[in-house]
Amino acid sequence: MATKPSIPKGTRDFGPVEMLRRKWIFNTIEKVFQRYGYLPLETPAMENLETLTGKYGEEGDRLIFKILNSGDAWGDVSEGGEEAIGEWRRGASRNLRRASEREGAAL
Repeated sequence: MATKPSIPKGTRDFGPVEMLRRKWIFNTIEKVFQRYGYLPLETPAMENLETLTGKYGEEGDRLIFKILNSGDAWGDVSEGGEEAIGEWRRGASRNLRRASEREGAAL
C-alpha cells in the first residue's frame, strides 16, 4: 500500500489563489519600504546544521528540521524527463491562470 504524501510538521502549502493574495500584500509592503529608502534583503531558507546547533539550547536543537543529502537527485532524470518537466510547468501555468480568473473578483 502506498503512503500518502505529506508536508513536514510546522509547514503548510498555499494554493494558487491564496498565493496571489499573499504576493499582492508582500509587494505592497515592499513598495512602501522602498519608498522610505529600505533595500531588499533575503536570507536563506536552509542553513548548515553546524550554524544552528548548540546556539538555542537542547529544545532549539530538537526543533531543527534536518534534510539528508542523498546525492544528485536530478542525475537519474533522462533526457525525456526534461521535456516532461517543461510540459508539467506549462500545465501548471494554465491552471494558475484559470484559478486566478475564476477568483479574480475575490482578490
